[in-house]
Amino acid sequence: MLAKGRMLVAMSCWRMRRALWATACAPLLGCSLLTDMSGLSSGGVADAGASPSDGSAIDGGSDGASSPDGGPVSPDGGPVTPSVLLAAGGLETCAARGTRIWCWGDNASGQVGDGTKTKRVVPASVVATPGGDVTALGVGETHACAVIGGDAYCWGSGGAGQLGDGRKVDSAAPVKVSGLPAGKVTDVSASTNFSCGVAAGAAYCWGTNGSGQLGAPTGGAGAGSPVSVIAAGAPLTGVDKVSNGEDHACAHLTNGDIYCWGHNDNGTLASSAIAINAVAQTAVKVEGLPGPAQMVAISGWHACAIVGAAVWCWGTGTAGELGNGGTARSATPVAASGLGASISTLANGGGASDGDATCAVRSGTALCWGNDQSGRLGDGQTSARGVAVPVMTLPTTVVNIAAGFDHACALLQGDELRCWGRGTNGQLGDGAGVDRPSPVVVTLPP
Repeated sequence: MLAKGRMLVAMSCWRMRRALWATACAPLLGCSLLTDMSGLSSGGVADAGASPSDGSAIDGGSDGASSPDGGPVSPDGGPVTPSVLLAAGGLETCAARGTRIWCWGDNASGQVGDGTKTKRVVPASVVATPGGDVTALGVGETHACAVIGGDAYCWGSGGAGQLGDGRKVDSAAPVKVSGLPAGKVTDVSASTNFSCGVAAGAAYCWGTNGSGQLGAPTGGAGAGSPVSVIAAGAPLTGVDKVSNGEDHACAHLTNGDIYCWGHNDNGTLASSAIAINAVAQTAVKVEGLPGPAQMVAISGWHACAIVGAAVWCWGTGTAGELGNGGTARSATPVAASGLGASISTLANGGGASDGDATCAVRSGTALCWGNDQSGRLGDGQTSARGVAVPVMTLPTTVVNIAAGFDHACALLQGDELRCWGRGTNGQLGDGAGVDRPSPVVVTLPP
């Protein structure tokens, strides 16, 4: 959710050219790049005609790799990032470029952030931002958060303390999250009534904690401002990214380890230390991955990671969201079928009410699998897929992808946006407010 979602590293022009493997992206991104939650992949254009109607596996593309923060890397190890950030949540989508943020969709709790509670079917500007560069976005079920100028801000529903300003009230405009190291926030994620972030390499969470979502032994009490995530009795450090699910969360560490906490729904924590469907009040290490992970993405009740540019998933599998062709749950990671070892970024979507879905970018092509409710896989169908199928009718290289509860969006080369899936609350941003089983154009204001 992500959103996914997903470290400020300046790159010179010569390094960028190597990182893009000689694709002509310099006009899109400029001479220096800032690495954040998003991923960039160069390669082929999505081919709608290649989509197998029977959901058969997709052959792997050319070899690639991913950076430790979830974005791809060049052969020299340098991460790259698109100029537009993208995140999707329950019934809402947000995008950011430079100092500006736009959101669209349901706005009953002020989660669009435009100072009103009026539904928006096209992108609306988030108001009252402090003016710094936006370097990370996270969109939850009814609230959203961003990292702006090194600090975290949230808006929307706040009744459980998920806005992090010490109160438990809604806000239709961004409020600053209190208690984090000033100017040191590098990532943020949001889900159902809780949020998490990374500051100075440590993980923090705030909001509801009835299922251990905060990763801290609070006895189930929530927190209206950030608390440290605890692992093995000490604050979890060495973290570069966080990802929130329905009632659990995970952190990716710079050494490639993944730690998760909260409700172990159908094995979503992937740890033998916690019984299936039990609660881990503090973080436990994910077991069973074949090596260090480059990123992790989680949603309702399943998680996926990139390891060596291949995809491994665990947790609920009832809609095929694990990508291995089956529908059984797995408390240990299983390899997603037919993707090859060239995945540059992932986005998981879904809530507790239905099966989840996963989307990925492989060599510039968007692929999705799992629950296809409302056409959220973007293949023109509404039937669940147990293995990856290409998103249809995307006209150029996919740079980044985000998945919400029942919809998804892609950023294309040239800063073009496309969204698909459920649109009845305006979350697709095309102005129609209807479901779309294939991508439609979203236009950001100038």
